[in-house]
Amino acid sequence: MLALLVPVIAGAEVYRWTDVHGRSHFSDRHHEDAQVMHIDPGISYYRVEKVFDGDTILLDDGRKVRLLGINTPEIAGRIKSAEAGGEQAKQWLRLKLEQRKVFLQGDVEKQDKYQRTLAYVFNENKQLINVELVKRD
Repeated sequence: MLALLVPVIAGAEVYRWTDVHGRSHFSDRHHEDAQVMHIDPGISYYRVEKVFDGDTILLDDGRKVRLLGINTPEIAGRIKSAEAGGEQAKQWLRLKLEQRKVFLQGDVEKQDKYQRTLAYVFNENKQLINVELVKRD
């Protein structure tokens, strides 16, 4: 793994190819059957599968994520009534994130009492969605 990181740190390309025996090979030098690998160290992107409400999303890895520092009005549920602005917050978040990629930045507290991951959520343009939601009218 360290061999893969050295070219990335140096800004060189990493090539990958498979030999006739099905074994994968990696190099910083081009090979005739090689494809350039795209490596983005340090950031893992996840696709947002679903938006539950204005402050909770579901990622493609199965995690429910609660936006840190955000508490939007509730939407109607089995045992709760809708609060004014809840559906608008949900729709805004859906337009911003659903079926799009995000990356997370955690804080000291990793999960809430419902076992949801607590995080600051960034879109692919590196916009902090938690802040964008607060700034909206």
